[in-house]
Amino acid sequence: MSNIPIFIIHYKKLTERKEYLSRRLNELGFSNVNWVEDIDRDTMTDEQLAMYQFSSEKWYELNLTWFHVESRPRYLSKGEIACGVTHILIYKHIIDNNIKNAIIFEDDVILYDNFVNIDKILEELPSDYHTCFLNDAFGWTVENYKHNYFKSMEYIPGKNVYKMGCSKCADSFLISYEGAKLLYNNIIPFCLPIDWMHNPIYINNNMNVYWAQPALTHQGSEDIYKSSVGREQQLSNVEEKIEEDEIAVEGLYNLVDGTYVNENFTENFEQLEHLTEKLNNCSNFIAVRYGSDDFQTMISTNENSINVDNCSNFKKLCSDLLKSYIYFLKNDNAYILSKSKIGYLVEDDLKNKNKISSNMLYSDILLNKLPVNKYQLDFYKTLKKSNRMKIYISNISMINALIPVLNISYGIIVPEINCYTSKKIVTMQIIDLIKKINKDNLIFLFSAGSCSNIIVHEISKLYPNNTYIDIGSSFDGLIRKSRDFNGTVEYQEELIKCYS
Repeated sequence: MSNIPIFIIHYKKLTERKEYLSRRLNELGFSNVNWVEDIDRDTMTDEQLAMYQFSSEKWYELNLTWFHVESRPRYLSKGEIACGVTHILIYKHIIDNNIKNAIIFEDDVILYDNFVNIDKILEELPSDYHTCFLNDAFGWTVENYKHNYFKSMEYIPGKNVYKMGCSKCADSFLISYEGAKLLYNNIIPFCLPIDWMHNPIYINNNMNVYWAQPALTHQGSEDIYKSSVGREQQLSNVEEKIEEDEIAVEGLYNLVDGTYVNENFTENFEQLEHLTEKLNNCSNFIAVRYGSDDFQTMISTNENSINVDNCSNFKKLCSDLLKSYIYFLKNDNAYILSKSKIGYLVEDDLKNKNKISSNMLYSDILLNKLPVNKYQLDFYKTLKKSNRMKIYISNISMINALIPVLNISYGIIVPEINCYTSKKIVTMQIIDLIKKINKDNLIFLFSAGSCSNIIVHEISKLYPNNTYIDIGSSFDGLIRKSRDFNGTVEYQEELIKCYS
């Protein structure tokens, strides 16, 4: 395992973050860990404070250089200043101690399991690299990133680093000795948040800046922690979300513990005729899917456990998934499919107590059995023939594969793993597209894991006059084996029936 030094910028009051990172780094086998926590936002010295200088002229100049927008100048918060000063002092430490390579973390970073591959990143980086960003900030990838200076490029399986020329966020990156020198010599005084300051320096000094893909980390302040820069950190708690609603769903805990035994559950595919009729009649509806793994996720308190799709069960994801489930249970226009035995019993119990009003279809539109059921075939053939505009939210490979299959009009890209980390940007892209199209009666199709239900929950509340369908991994077999049932030639031949 690499002995590369890791420097972690930490605000002492955020003890949960230190506990998580200490445990996680130990699990992954990293021992050269240095907590940098002496720069307190409330006790910075005059010398440290002098590294920051407000300047409206410089603010405009740097923003125009990089962002090409005239954002209004503002004073940075104490937290932003302390974070920036700490970054700068780490750069100086690297220079003073002649450290060849180092990793810099901010304490909200979340580490994926593949962080253990950091040695491969270092091996692949050229000797003259300056920085390499390890995160998946804002869902940016080498394929979908666009900017006036730097363009997207092709993702090549097996290739781990790409020269992009710009930063993502400053929560996690590799830095070389030469990179630290260039940043330190050009960043004082800073007037922008520290990650914003990087890019003009990169441009003006022609620095060699890379991105790692697949990403090794995620910035927790995007969606898991509340940002501590000027605010107090708070980690979402699933139990609190349950208590906020009249449906306690306490049965979930019993079900997952095995208290319930299902004797009467049977799938009823004929119920799909109802949804097919709605498609034929251009009637709007919501069709979402909750399987056994989703119910496990809803009550999980195990930060970063891994689910069947190799995605992390962030606590905020668990909470949002539970909120979406409660919302759909109460929505007359929502149909909950992909029925697991757990879901059947939860909903049957709640229905008997008159606590829910949703339509429960004990069948599935997921194409996971051979031969494909007649009612499933009719559903997808009707979906393809529909003249309504169809938008597909999935990874780039699936979007390209499904455009001709279901006559997709638009595609919105999500990462293949940990779609939840891009929830905010994907949601905004959907909203922007709806505003651009400027009409109702659209059909939105989703293949984004558990995040599909969360995004449908948020978007359908804002724009109820559309149809939202989670088709899951139904068509994965067109391009890859993602489940034990979809990797055979026979399965691919059955898929063709759905759109021929």
